[in-house]
Amino acid sequence: MTMSQTKAKAIKKKEEAIRSPMPLIYLVLGVVVLVAILAAILLLPSLYGEQASAEKVLGKFYSGLYGGNFDEMPKCLPEELRDTFTAGATLGGIGTNIYTSYVEDMQKQVGENVTVSVKVTKDQSGGASSLNQYQSSFSKVSEVNQVSFEVTCKGDSGKVTQAGTVDMVKVGKNWYMSTYNVELSKIA
Repeated sequence: MTMSQTKAKAIKKKEEAIRSPMPLIYLVLGVVVLVAILAAILLLPSLYGEQASAEKVLGKFYSGLYGGNFDEMPKCLPEELRDTFTAGATLGGIGTNIYTSYVEDMQKQVGENVTVSVKVTKDQSGGASSLNQYQSSFSKVSEVNQVSFEVTCKGDSGKVTQAGTVDMVKVGKNWYMSTYNVELSKIA
């Protein structure tokens, strides 16, 4: 083997060493991009925020009601109901929030450090007649669902679970409760 042949082989090995990692780099980059796309698709529903599902809205409302964060509650209602709700909750702005009694009552039942969780047990379309009804009351409603749910409040000394049903209205990408007067029944 001549010197030029040896040099040519050495150059060829260097070129192969330089070229061979490139497909590997492309493969790794492709996998990273694919994982990022899959993560975005799986997380997309949660990117819409706290109003993306009936369960999130109900969780926010009842956490506000039983946890004392009353400022969150009107956000769970369509714009058309918020002023009425706030005026009723504060007796027209002249009194303290009447919902404080709910916090106190729940603390008597389950103790201090109340945590609230909500689980939707049934979520079905309200149909065309419900949609027409709510479109006359709330602007830009595109969907109505009748939602049955359970609210569980846990405290230092116990747990209470209640069940209820409410119509939820969708405006844009957000869900709202159609009313703030939802009857809840204790589950034994």
